[in-house]
Amino acid sequence: MSNKMKKYFSIFSLLIIAVTINAYELQKEDFYQVYNYALYRSWLQKSNSRTDVPTSFTVNGITQIYTQASGREIITFFPWSQHKVSNLIEKIEGFTDSSLQLTSAQEAFIGAFLYRLNAADSLFVNELFAANEIGLTYHGNQNDLALNMLWNRYRYYRYDCNYIKATSQEENGRLSLMLYTRQDSLTLILPKDLKDFTFPMESEVKFYSPEIKIEPRLEQDFGLVSTNSLVQHIALNHGKTINRELLHNKIDNFTDFLKTDLQNHSLSITGNTYILQKDSDQINISADLRIDKFDNQDGIEVYPNRDYELESKVLILDDYDKVNMSGLEQVEVEKIAPFITSLLYEHRSLGSNLLNFLLVHDNVPTTLIIHCEDRFKYEFDSYAELLLLLSKFWNKRVIYFGLSDFRKVNDYIEFKGILIADETSGEQQDFAEIWFHLSRDYKIDLVMMILYPENQKEG
Repeated sequence: MSNKMKKYFSIFSLLIIAVTINAYELQKEDFYQVYNYALYRSWLQKSNSRTDVPTSFTVNGITQIYTQASGREIITFFPWSQHKVSNLIEKIEGFTDSSLQLTSAQEAFIGAFLYRLNAADSLFVNELFAANEIGLTYHGNQNDLALNMLWNRYRYYRYDCNYIKATSQEENGRLSLMLYTRQDSLTLILPKDLKDFTFPMESEVKFYSPEIKIEPRLEQDFGLVSTNSLVQHIALNHGKTINRELLHNKIDNFTDFLKTDLQNHSLSITGNTYILQKDSDQINISADLRIDKFDNQDGIEVYPNRDYELESKVLILDDYDKVNMSGLEQVEVEKIAPFITSLLYEHRSLGSNLLNFLLVHDNVPTTLIIHCEDRFKYEFDSYAELLLLLSKFWNKRVIYFGLSDFRKVNDYIEFKGILIADETSGEQQDFAEIWFHLSRDYKIDLVMMILYPENQKEG
């Protein structure tokens, strides 16, 4: 117990049941574990709220009430033993359906889940899931994928639960609950026996270990460790500085440059526009690029071509290259259409030197999840950093990329990309699903990529 807390309890602990203290902030020594103090600080960082209500101390624990800018109150409760905090929860009293009867252990677990979800660091909610048999469904995705999608959507925002009800059925004897906000929902399946549930006390996150045999490639890529495995490539080179190469004054013949760089494509030229086409074996997904090249006194300038047609809410590049944005309002479609073309060509240029001209999206926080025999998670401060890392490995591959599933969630636009990195001379493809989140001013501010490496080609 901190000296400040001891001061109050030396006077009151034998005389009264509860004590209230104005503007009390817990200190590291008030917790059993530094881990829980870190969780407390992480939650405060994300809460975007203030506490005007005095802190309440009882024989069971500590209650603190925070007020958000909207006026909504968040009630937190910290159970303790011998006046040391042992857990941190958000109270859910008043949120449950009238027909739902929860035990105190169930309420505590739901509150603990919400507290960790609403911390600024994903470590805490991830470790809660890793330590317990919890089920989660979110927007049609389940468990690990659902948790990662949920975290990416609420990385900077609270999940302000305001209503909880039971679903129509239990999952193998486990209670299944719907947790609602004003505009969103998730399904949480509680552990079967909450008597045995645990709260992690220290980090147990497994990071990828590169202590496996590495088969070197023939070429060395700008100081990166080279390997034939995409999983190893990311593990060994994540965090290394990778910069785009400035090529604007290094290309003597741009046509020859394109023919060499994208040798699996056919090339046609109309004025300043260069059209690179690849016959697609993929259904409804294209590898075609259209770029504009201009000469200046310093060399050349290269940009993604912005020519497109809009038919209602469908962006059309050609008969086989379309983006359906029917989930959005017409005015939103018109605002984002110009950069959608850039996004398509940026991704389709992966694996080529053309990416150095088309790469954007610096400083966009990105989460990468790799699905293989094990699952690995990486955080990037910049989406461009991830694209450069993948592009180095996908050298000379054909990249198919398309966009779909445009929709509004909590008044923000989200959509999904599908990417196939085709090894034309081999039997394997890498596959990725990419979720993009837009800010209020229609700029990408969050990205999550789910990568499925080394898939056998069909047929």
